[in-house]
Amino acid sequence: GAPHDLAVAPGRRELWVTIDGSPAVEIRSATSGALLARPSLPPAPHDVAIEPGGRRAWFSNWLSPLLTVASVARREPLGRATAGDEPHHFAFGGGSLWASDNAGGELLRIDPDSRRIRGSTAVGPAPHHVAVAGRHVLVAVHDSGELAVVSRDGRLQRRLEVGAGPHGVAALQL
Repeated sequence: GAPHDLAVAPGRRELWVTIDGSPAVEIRSATSGALLARPSLPPAPHDVAIEPGGRRAWFSNWLSPLLTVASVARREPLGRATAGDEPHHFAFGGGSLWASDNAGGELLRIDPDSRRIRGSTAVGPAPHHVAVAGRHVLVAVHDSGELAVVSRDGRLQRRLEVGAGPHGVAALQL
């Protein structure tokens, strides 16, 4: 299948790439693009995020409530967690993993160590990409045409109209 998402493993010069329709993830050299490994991390990795310390990689799974956690060093699964109805995209910040629940219309705040949900915030239909921006978490809410702004304690602060079908969001930390 085609590549879908990627994350850079800090300090390792590796790209972790999810492949549409495949239980495998490609790990490639960030400098040459050479394939280094192709571990199987079923059921169907969709989005990937690597913890700031670089120890663990997190994957959402297409059409599933499951998250897969893998060891970056050993390139193998460490466990799974259930989060909402269909978590899609992630961002780390404020000691939490923030995940959009595409089917549930929520932003989930997850404890990366216990893999338990700390809280959820209703943000609107079909939330997609998430970014942490200082003391706020931003969520592109595809079906409402909005950007939801959520505080780090999980309170919806405001909604900004951004136009039809937003998918991605990024925040630059200066």
